[in-house]
Amino acid sequence: MAKEDSKKEKAEKKAPAPAKPSLDTKVDKPVFNWKSADFASQERSPLWYLVTTIIAIALGALLYFQTMWTGMVLVLVAYLYLFLTGLKPRILECAVYEKGIVVDNRVVDFQEMKDFWLIDGLVPKFYFTLSGKVANQIMMPAKNADVEKIREFLANHLPEESHGEGLTDRINRWIKF
Repeated sequence: MAKEDSKKEKAEKKAPAPAKPSLDTKVDKPVFNWKSADFASQERSPLWYLVTTIIAIALGALLYFQTMWTGMVLVLVAYLYLFLTGLKPRILECAVYEKGIVVDNRVVDFQEMKDFWLIDGLVPKFYFTLSGKVANQIMMPAKNADVEKIREFLANHLPEESHGEGLTDRINRWIKF
């Protein structure tokens, strides 16, 4: 029994308590807060549907004649997804505090971030790179916010590094998704 108790005590001493975020949204007051759609909802013209249909049929036929059934099924599924989805943007609650940010109830301290950058567009977006072994990013849409004042505020807490628009964002914008 004594050995089991000493093992438990050693395990408790070795395991550090999880770090508690310094940002407390119940106590701290936001410097900026707003609600914004996570992407710009775009109307698709009849031409968009026509071009998408032609591309899907041509690609599907090519894969059919080459007996690439899996590819053909993937093209069909992708076409149906693009054609039938009427995606509506989610409305995210965003806030900037003295100690960090909140995006849709996700609280992140400035200490956990390496840098930020802004991508202007139909919906301006702030991107934050998180510190750590895995390069992770957080996107904060800022359609209904004073982007320049927020940018100035963030620059006092984090370095601004221009990473540019990501590949997925460019593709989504190009296909009006």
